[in-house]
Amino acid sequence: EVQALNEDMARRLGVRGGGVVITSVTPNSVAARAGLLSGDVVLEVNRQAVKSEADFTNAISQTDGAVLLLVSREGNTFFIPVRIR
Repeated sequence: EVQALNEDMARRLGVRGGGVVITSVTPNSVAARAGLLSGDVVLEVNRQAVKSEADFTNAISQTDGAVLLLVSREGNTFFIPVRIR
């Protein structure tokens, strides 16, 4: 599950410019197997900026089965490839 990043969360997580925060990751799910963690902030999906939950959902739904996420975690930013289907 994801949630829009508000100003308070962004400040606490050290993120600027928007994104969505991952609020929970189901064990053995696609997200868990990709290495995503609760608290990770998704900044981009397939090199497109994510500013809202709608941006994230739309970008994921338009994929061919794989996405490249730009993620911020504990002050570090990195890409994570995720196979959706």
